[in-house]
Amino acid sequence: MSTPGILHFYYAHTMPARAIGIAQINATPSTPADLVDINNLLLTGPQGPGALTVTQYYNGRVFDAQSLNNTVEAFGDTSYAIQNQFFEIACLCDGDGNPLFYRHPFAVSGVDNVTVVGLDGTSISTGLFVENNTLYHSLDGAPYWVSYYANGLLRTDLLSYRPAMTRVTTPGVNSYSLTSGGFLQVSSAASIWVRFTATNGWQLLAPYNVPANAPWYPRVRFNLNPVPPEWGTQPFAPYTPYMLASWVPGAVLAPNLVEFERQPAYFDGSNYPDILVYDANWNLKYALDGSDPTAHIDKGFLFPWMRSQFLGIDAAHARCQVTVPLDPTDQPFAFYCYAEKDVVFRALDINPFTRPALKDTVIEFYLADRSGDIPPRTSENTHE
Repeated sequence: MSTPGILHFYYAHTMPARAIGIAQINATPSTPADLVDINNLLLTGPQGPGALTVTQYYNGRVFDAQSLNNTVEAFGDTSYAIQNQFFEIACLCDGDGNPLFYRHPFAVSGVDNVTVVGLDGTSISTGLFVENNTLYHSLDGAPYWVSYYANGLLRTDLLSYRPAMTRVTTPGVNSYSLTSGGFLQVSSAASIWVRFTATNGWQLLAPYNVPANAPWYPRVRFNLNPVPPEWGTQPFAPYTPYMLASWVPGAVLAPNLVEFERQPAYFDGSNYPDILVYDANWNLKYALDGSDPTAHIDKGFLFPWMRSQFLGIDAAHARCQVTVPLDPTDQPFAFYCYAEKDVVFRALDINPFTRPALKDTVIEFYLADRSGDIPPRTSENTHE
């Protein structure tokens, strides 16, 4: 009796009943960073990288940081000029004179015996300063736990990296203002400490990591003077400079801790990111509803959303502490608003999976010169 051969050949994440598996295929999804090559020209002048300096606005004294992540002290004025928008600023120091760029506010009063511990259990004892129910620090950006006593109870928080000085319209104590042209103001002529964290200047950046069926939008970085009008016309939400992001990939850092790629995240004190967690085989494990538990349920029924599953957040690094157990091989994705500091060029989708005509294609960007009343180019293939 002859065999009928393979009557029905399928491929799927899960096999139907009575099916016999003959092969298993695992593939790592390609990301924009894998498939997009960027060749930025070395620009100079107003289009090139801004100097890493803090200059007294009226007296012209220059304080030079010289390199990225190198701290420079500026003093003697309340108004300064800077040429790079990627910076951190502090006005407090620890007992050894080291500036403290971040703060972790405690939710309760009467805090005592504060201890900072890394995920590996290593205790941090230096570079910490507690004042006005707030822990100030300049740790390295890694995740830490903060343990402390309050009202006789031992509590533990996920360490927050909130800026020690917040950006406001009118500067006050522990705050500053900054205009789009690089005019920096503080409330006192006492010392401030500044460090620049990234290079600016006109350049292209790879699209953000997103699933293969989502648009891949190039990003354009720019100088502070002038700021391109395209930045201000982006679809910010709930307000500038935050934008809504979907399907943001993440990584599991600890059994109850996950971090996502677009940083910093927007957090208003009640609403966390919405998170979908898949296992290594792309089976949905959790759908975590980050909205305020007291608010109206509006997530729909596509996923089995679970509420009140968040214990803490470090918005600066888009890290969330959750109640559900996570595995290192889990694949989390999040939906939330984040601070966008570049121009997401939505006029052009370069995803080669959804737009195969763009495969192996060179796309050139240029900065349009509008001096001398030069008219704009008119072409359906030109975006300015």
